[in-house]
Amino acid sequence: MEIHSPTREEIHALIGNAPSLRYLADMGDSSLRSLETEWHKIYIGWHAILGQIKVKQRTEGKTFWNT
Repeated sequence: MEIHSPTREEIHALIGNAPSLRYLADMGDSSLRSLETEWHKIYIGWHAILGQIKVKQRTEGKTFWNT
């Protein structure tokens, strides 16, 4: 399974669609669900990238402290 990193446009759209907590509280259910789905997609993408970096570091014998 290959996960592509979230694009800059996806991140900007997410932030643009939720400018404040008050705005989120006033959103309708369908809009809020859509925003939540987008957030989860980006979050999973970031964690997949983090996992790929960790695997690469382990295979190369490198750690954050020992580069």
